[in-house]
Amino acid sequence: MSFYTDPASYQSQYVNLGKVETQGWEAFVAAEPVSQLTLRLGYTKLTANDMTQADTLGPIPLVRRADYKISLDAGYQWRAAHVQLSVQRVGARWDLAFDPVTYASRQVSLEPYTLVNLAAAYDITPVLQAYFKINNLLDADYTEVSGYNTLRFAALGGLRYQWK
Repeated sequence: MSFYTDPASYQSQYVNLGKVETQGWEAFVAAEPVSQLTLRLGYTKLTANDMTQADTLGPIPLVRRADYKISLDAGYQWRAAHVQLSVQRVGARWDLAFDPVTYASRQVSLEPYTLVNLAAAYDITPVLQAYFKINNLLDADYTEVSGYNTLRFAALGGLRYQWK
């Protein structure tokens, strides 16, 4: 899928790409170094190109496809309490930015970013759990889609009841 703007009429629409080539790999390692502590490290490498006009323009990177992602998760369970820390690093991506007057698109590079999230839960009873979660703990200013805001620091909490 790609977003196409007709240069004569400026009408825009999504179109299927004629040929896409993707190559990549993923790997992860998980461990429990001590009782009740779990660790997971993951890595993804991706190359994704629009090859429709490769013979004239060469490969064109697909939008919003990070060249790499790294994740680290750590979880600790102690009796009825559980804490989870998650760190994710997302590499550079290409995207399209649109001129507000002409609606012409241009390719822009989105910077890599790192997100840190923290979550905790406590089982009050077998069916009732209190939870607390912080998204974007370090209040990173990042972009996932050109021209759109992303979630900054956010704290959430509540109770979860499970029917049994």
